[in-house]
Amino acid sequence: MENLSLRLYNFLSNKLGSEDTVRTRRTYYITHNYLSKTKTHVPFICGSKGEGLSMKGSDTDTIVFIKDMHIVEQPNNKDGSNTFVMRSSDTRPGFAQLELCSSFTYSDAWLKKIEHKSFLSSSKMMEQLLYVNKDFSACNITNLHGPCMSTSNETQDFTVGIKCKSFIKQAQEWVGRKRHWPTEVIKKIIIDSGVWFVPIGYKLSPNEDIEWRAAFTVAEVLLVFSFTHTQLMVYALLKITLKDLIENNCQFKELLCSYFLKTVVFWISEEIGVTEWAPHNFMNCFLECLKRLEYYVKYDILPFYFITERNMLEHRITLPEWMNLKTTIVRLYKKYPACLASSSFMSVFFLVPLYVSVSQNILPALRETDMVDCAKCSANISSLNEVRIMLLDGQAILTYILTPMQVLVNSFELLKQKPTGLYSRVYSVRYVAALVPVLPLTM
Repeated sequence: MENLSLRLYNFLSNKLGSEDTVRTRRTYYITHNYLSKTKTHVPFICGSKGEGLSMKGSDTDTIVFIKDMHIVEQPNNKDGSNTFVMRSSDTRPGFAQLELCSSFTYSDAWLKKIEHKSFLSSSKMMEQLLYVNKDFSACNITNLHGPCMSTSNETQDFTVGIKCKSFIKQAQEWVGRKRHWPTEVIKKIIIDSGVWFVPIGYKLSPNEDIEWRAAFTVAEVLLVFSFTHTQLMVYALLKITLKDLIENNCQFKELLCSYFLKTVVFWISEEIGVTEWAPHNFMNCFLECLKRLEYYVKYDILPFYFITERNMLEHRITLPEWMNLKTTIVRLYKKYPACLASSSFMSVFFLVPLYVSVSQNILPALRETDMVDCAKCSANISSLNEVRIMLLDGQAILTYILTPMQVLVNSFELLKQKPTGLYSRVYSVRYVAALVPVLPLTM
């Protein structure tokens, strides 16, 4: 088992990226997030690419954080006209209605009046964003996918987020949970980062159009950045299993998603000591995750990592294909690792059974056009001027949208964060948190 574990770990590291390669990719997108910020918005590239994984078929997930709108759990007299209070007494776990705090007359295309109260409408916001983008040929936005808008070729997903500075009451169980991981330092940074809300309501709610879902996007990126490389490769192999061995059957498409797999890794990481996530133990860790996925699917429940009362499988278990999916996952677990041979990605591993080397000269799969494409989308979704910068190896490639002065201002702010050793420090989780307006910037 140990020999197989080392071979699998080495193979995946070579194909998907060594630790240095992953670090470089993350630095690339972190820098883009920071240099692209404006006074009102900050784009944040998350998902596989933002996490440092470059995998075939992965789309670019972007959330545009709106800085001049705020959410609070309890209103007070100091709240401004762009402040909304959470109302969750009549919503499902993980969802809330956002009521306007201000007593002033407030007219906005995103608001919905209910008697004498005004609520921020998630459906109106999505309609407005679609309208803004309807004639933008570069993106060709045609689909709504959860809280996201997607391009017709499904390479770009993006949405907006509004911040609640407090770590909401619904997530307090996560704060007090006993576990092996993450560390107390990372936990504190996550708590201080607050929570973001994205425009989607609970599907079966009569008030779906004024509900918003709590999103822990920043927290999840910080958690993934704290992974050992073994944890990251286990997560990657789960994604490969989903794409090549489960979704190759058309009836199973969209029953599961990579976000569910990430959640499984989070749960297992809490239970397994960090020292066990090592290359020689790769297969055991992977099988633990696969076994847990089998359990969740078998019993029709997958607790959301930060709010356990929310079952992420709730709307899937009634589908007729669900029973067949259960049988498939059980069969995969029993036949591992032999079933990997039918994966188009992993087939090479079995053709070279003694594969043990890891290349140390893997160049990150980064192109200027990648950043141009994703920046075009995030620019138009928020009707903002976005910069498309690649600051890598000391060279900045500037496109025409932001003025040189705007770029200089953002660049100097970035350098002031860490005056020396920018690239050696930018990878730290505290620095990542600072780049996505969740902690005060040190000037």
